[in-house]
Amino acid sequence: MAPREQSAGADLVLYETRGLVSAFWRLLRPYHWAKNVLVFVPLITSHNLFTTGLLLRAFVAFWCMSLCASAIYIVNDIADVDSDRRHHSKRDRPFASGVLPIPVGWFIAPLLFAGGIGFSLLLPRLATVILLFYVSLSLAYTFWLKQKLLADVVTLSVLYATRILEGGTAVSVPVSAWLLAFSLFLLLSFAFSKRVAEMLRTGSQVSLAGRGYLVSDAPTVASLGMGSGCIACLVLSLYISSSAVYKLYPHPDWLWLLLPLLLYWLGRLWVLTMRGQMPDDPILFVFKDLVTHGTFLGGAVIVLLAMKCPSGIPGIAE
Repeated sequence: MAPREQSAGADLVLYETRGLVSAFWRLLRPYHWAKNVLVFVPLITSHNLFTTGLLLRAFVAFWCMSLCASAIYIVNDIADVDSDRRHHSKRDRPFASGVLPIPVGWFIAPLLFAGGIGFSLLLPRLATVILLFYVSLSLAYTFWLKQKLLADVVTLSVLYATRILEGGTAVSVPVSAWLLAFSLFLLLSFAFSKRVAEMLRTGSQVSLAGRGYLVSDAPTVASLGMGSGCIACLVLSLYISSSAVYKLYPHPDWLWLLLPLLLYWLGRLWVLTMRGQMPDDPILFVFKDLVTHGTFLGGAVIVLLAMKCPSGIPGIAE
């Protein structure tokens, strides 16, 4: 029996070790690093994606944002531990469930912050300044702004857009006013979708825990979100009509085909949100949804036509 008892003890140790490693990995929330792909947007829109040196700098910016983001999520989990324990899904987070003690978070978070800021020193100085702004605004959101009506979603959209600014600064590609306006309104629509998705999951509760919303606010917030998405489409149409578009696209009339794609995709996003089929974070939905992948692929083909096609769309004046 001794060998079997020893084996059982070893199995127990391995199980607990795996459980702690899994809890630590979940604490970092690496799946949220997908949001930091936004740092590559300036490189893509400037048509420099395959410039090796710039691509390497964009990857450095990606990891700087990811390390700092994980640190912020840890601080957020510590701050929200009580409300997370009452949440239908967040109660399984490492601190809320008791798998990891809170002091572990206070030890790890500063190390991640130091790593992210340290690596950013390899980039232009302004990239470090923007990263520090991102960290400061994220902490303000964690401890104060996320409890404020509408200020929370505006802050989220600014945090998303800051990733784009970080990417542009890292590769020394200025972010145009067109891209910034389009991104802010589109990402504001995402932020509203995130909040509405949370409201629709509250069940019989009157208010959204830890937020400044009543559940009855969902239709109003959804209207604001859908309106923000439509404004993003309007900004895109104005850009296509402007003279600035000719700097990058010889035949920009092909870009008009992006509008029905974007309208379809945003409409579907909001229909799924109002049906209660949207996860708490629509950015993650973007990376998992096959229809979204197909829509983005179609958009990429349209952009290539605007760049490489020898002529514009027949019948449309350029």
